[in-house]
Amino acid sequence: APGTNVLFPNGGPALDPDAYTLLDLSFVWTSPSERLRFGIHGRNLTDEEYRVAGYNFVTPSQLGFDSAYSAFYGPPRTLTASISVDF
Repeated sequence: APGTNVLFPNGGPALDPDAYTLLDLSFVWTSPSERLRFGIHGRNLTDEEYRVAGYNFVTPSQLGFDSAYSAFYGPPRTLTASISVDF
């Protein structure tokens, strides 16, 4: 279905990510000569926690569990600056 994101069709709903929205923003100033540029960049400004991958590891039933899940999350809020000079 449109908009559906299934990481592993047989992994069950524990591995399927919820919908999320990320807010990124950049501000770049360019000098009148266009040789210098200064920038401030923000990624995931709302500090959204979101899964980008997940795995289902089958474990022996003797341990009392059917499966073990492992998930990987996207980066948190990140702020960076940039400077560039054209020679």
